[in-house]
Amino acid sequence: MTAQAASQPDRQETLTDDFRKAMRQLAATPTIVSTASAGKRFGMAATAVSSLSVDPPSLLICVNQSASIHPALPTGNRFCINILDAKHEDICMAFGGAVEASRRFETSAWTETSDDVPYLLDANANVFCEVSRVIDHASHSIIIGSVYDCMVAQPGIPLIYGNGGFLKAC
Repeated sequence: MTAQAASQPDRQETLTDDFRKAMRQLAATPTIVSTASAGKRFGMAATAVSSLSVDPPSLLICVNQSASIHPALPTGNRFCINILDAKHEDICMAFGGAVEASRRFETSAWTETSDDVPYLLDANANVFCEVSRVIDHASHSIIIGSVYDCMVAQPGIPLIYGNGGFLKAC
């Protein structure tokens, strides 16, 4: 084995660590992705959410394929992006893994649409989508959602997450 070949795994490990550190600097508003399938609610905290297009309205989310919510997001299923307010740190932590998945929806005031999509009543906004495409990439899936409804509350102070913790908006 050459010295170059021996250093390749080390370089990959360094690159992975550096990439994680770099992404911690990318502050974002956490959201809760919520859906239902076979009579069961699923939800997870996510910052890998982005608007994709205004015409037609669509967004994308990135979901780890090992996440419990992943199988509940096939093409055609509906989900909600619940955009969190600064007062929602506890909810974000619960859906980020601090609370057992089966009890996460007990941590706050949730209701559901006529087609059973759960949504957070006091979110800054709720964006309702239908999965239009799923693209697998490495350990994650990029899920494209076509927006079919939105509810926007009075403007609040967005919850911000960066560098491994919650930040205060100026």
